[in-house]
Amino acid sequence: MLSLAALSLLLVRDDVSDRLKAIDAIVETAPDANTDIMKWVDECYALADKRGALILEFYKKYPTHERTVKLLQTRWEDYIGHVSVPKMPRLQWIAKDINEFIASKPRKEAMQIARYFETRVGILTENRKIKDAKLAATTPEGQAAVKAGQGHFDRYYRAYPKDQDGVYLLYALQRLAEGSPAELDVIRNMARLYPKSALGRGAKGSLRQKEAMGKVLDFQVTDFSTGRKIDLKDYRGKVVLIDFWATWCGPCRRDIETEMLAMYKELKPKGFEIIGVSGDVPGDEGKKMLTDYIKDKGISWPNYYDGKGPQGGFATEWGISSWPTQFIVDKKGVLRAIDPKERRALIDQLLAETP
Repeated sequence: MLSLAALSLLLVRDDVSDRLKAIDAIVETAPDANTDIMKWVDECYALADKRGALILEFYKKYPTHERTVKLLQTRWEDYIGHVSVPKMPRLQWIAKDINEFIASKPRKEAMQIARYFETRVGILTENRKIKDAKLAATTPEGQAAVKAGQGHFDRYYRAYPKDQDGVYLLYALQRLAEGSPAELDVIRNMARLYPKSALGRGAKGSLRQKEAMGKVLDFQVTDFSTGRKIDLKDYRGKVVLIDFWATWCGPCRRDIETEMLAMYKELKPKGFEIIGVSGDVPGDEGKKMLTDYIKDKGISWPNYYDGKGPQGGFATEWGISSWPTQFIVDKKGVLRAIDPKERRALIDQLLAETP
C-alpha cells in the first residue's frame, strides 16, 4: 500500500504530465503558398493566448520545474508573434501582462525573462509609434523614439550584462534606428558587446558595408568554375554589380533569369560586369547545385563559392543577412549603392560617367 507521501508524489507527477501535454498539444500550422497570412497571424495569436494561459497556470503551480523558464520565454515570444512589429493594442496588452508578472515578484530566472521581454516590448512600442505616425527615424520624433529604445536596452544591459540574448534586443533597436545616424552606433554595440554571437559577427559585416559606402572597395575572390583570381582592381573603368545570391533563393534565381542575364548581354559591351558570390550550402550538394545552375542558365560571369553557406564565411564577413544583396561599384572602384531601388537607372548613369 502506498504511503500518503508516495501517493502525493504520483498525483503531482501525473498533474505535471497532463499540464505539459496540454501545453505541447497547442501547435501552429505552417503556412503555405495559398495561406492568407494576416488570417494565419490572427489564428497564431489565438493559439498563443490559449497556450500562454496554460503556461501561466503551470508556472504558478510549479515555479521551480525545469521547463518553467523556457515556457515563459515561449509564452511571450508567441505573444509577440510572427510580425516584425505588432500593432499597438497588442503591444500594450503584452506590456500589461509582463508588468503584472513582474509585480508578483517571481524567482530570479523568471524575473530575468520578464525583464528581457519588458525591454523588447518597450523597443517595439517605440518602433510602432513612429510607424503609426509614418515618420522616419531621422525625424525629431523618430530620434526621440530611438533614444527611448536605447534607454530600454541600457537598463537591461546594466542588469544582465552576461545575457547573450541581449543581442536580439539590439537587433530590434537597429530596426527602430534604421536609416538614422544612431543605427551605426547600435551596430557597433552589437559587434562590441556580443562578438561571439551570429548577430554580433554579422554586425561586423554590416558595419563593414556601411563604412565601405562611398569608398574604393577592396574585393578579391576566386572564380568557382575556373579557379581564376578575381580582383576588383582589375575592373577599373567598368561598372560592376556584385551579386550575393544562391540557387536555393527563389528571388535570386528570378532576378537572374528575368533581368540579369539579359542586362549582362546588353550592357557588357558598354563596360558592365557582374561578379557573383554564392551562398549555396556546403559540401558536394552545394557544389552540384551551383555547377548545374550555372551550366543550365548559361551564366558566363564569374562566381565565388566558399562552401560555408549563407551564415558563414564571406557572406557573414560582409554582413549579408538577406538574399539577394547587391553592391553597385562605379568605374573608379567606389561602392556607390547597396540594393538600389532603381538598379538599372543607376547602372546606366554610372556607365555614362567619365572615369
